[in-house]
Amino acid sequence: MSDLGQVESERTERRAQPQLESPTIYQVTLERAMSIMDYLTEMKPSKQEGIELIQNALLDFAVIDTRTKLLNLVGLHYELNEAMLRAHTKNQPLSILVLDADRFKSINDTYGHRVGDLIIQAIAEAIKDAMRESDAAAHVNLSEPVASTVRSDSKEETAARPGGDEFVVIMAGSGPEGAQKLSARIQETVIPHLPKAPDVPESFAKDFSMTIGMATYDTRIDSDTHKFLERADFDMMERKKVRGVSRTQVETPKT
Repeated sequence: MSDLGQVESERTERRAQPQLESPTIYQVTLERAMSIMDYLTEMKPSKQEGIELIQNALLDFAVIDTRTKLLNLVGLHYELNEAMLRAHTKNQPLSILVLDADRFKSINDTYGHRVGDLIIQAIAEAIKDAMRESDAAAHVNLSEPVASTVRSDSKEETAARPGGDEFVVIMAGSGPEGAQKLSARIQETVIPHLPKAPDVPESFAKDFSMTIGMATYDTRIDSDTHKFLERADFDMMERKKVRGVSRTQVETPKT
């Protein structure tokens, strides 16, 4: 763990927040800023190191969703564009998953936005766990501020939350079969991550479901990131229509 990571870890341990409280964007941003100040005060880095640290922090704020520490919409389009260029140049497969929690508005209306925020965080953690399990050689640096990418020798998977209850996984080096496998793993992993709160009935996990759409990069169709994402999003919406949002069993996407 880096010195800054150690400072942030110690600061986090000093916070006495209820377990089920979901920190606001303001709290997360303030926490990050205070960690940087602590680091600059305690470690006394050189002027250049301090400038680089602040620049990297500002970059994080620009492309990272502070609630889940996944890429935000800006970061998603940047990383997906880079992945598409590499796939085109090297003639390598590239797939994406688009994930959406079923009836999320109803969940917010029934249990409140606090529980809704916790569910968003739970889905993000489930995606990270599923990505880590997808390859025994995969590596993710959890000491870094952003733990949204898993790499191995043959592939790279990056998760994003462009907004609301929608998530995207970029799967460089994977075709339809790899996308199907990761989709099934995420479905299996998400239920154990769901929050258990006093005001949430035990039956909640049984009623919760997600729909996952997928698309594999096609240079003849996907001229930009928007078109590529639209295909995966359309696939997800079609699956919602076919399977119905009330179904709760795990389902592997079809090719």
